[in-house]
Amino acid sequence: METDIVDTGASILQTKTDLKEEINNQWKKTLTLDEKAQQKLHEIKEVTDESMQQSQSNTNRINVIENLQDTISRLSTNNDVEIKNIQKQKVDLDAYQKEISRINNQFRSAAFSIETVENMLKNTDRYIDRQIPFKTQFIISETLHSFMDNKMRRRLLEWEDNRFRYLKE
Repeated sequence: METDIVDTGASILQTKTDLKEEINNQWKKTLTLDEKAQQKLHEIKEVTDESMQQSQSNTNRINVIENLQDTISRLSTNNDVEIKNIQKQKVDLDAYQKEISRINNQFRSAAFSIETVENMLKNTDRYIDRQIPFKTQFIISETLHSFMDNKMRRRLLEWEDNRFRYLKE
């Protein structure tokens, strides 16, 4: 009977040791998952900061376009005044045509500059509208995949499929 008690005590000690080992292993896994989650959160913050910088850049570009439009408006007013002055002076036809040509060239140049900036803004907007949501969702999904069980992971995959189809449209 004493042998049974000793064997039971040894078995209990072995179980205790095994449990401590398993707890330590689980603790290490938890710390690893926490580090991964912190890293993913940092990545999400970087993408968000990049998005905010793009937004600020677009605001600056819009201000540039508005300034160009104001300049064109002033040029247009100045051109009208110049045309009236030229008509009052009754300059010869060649000088008048040269002046009109010069003014038209200024208009074309300004219009081309505005069109170029507008195209750049449209391209940037398209990029932000299409790519940033994909990047953000990818980082979030990757973080969630790292510590979800299989059932939750399948549900997340189904949700992602639906969401990505919506974002691609």
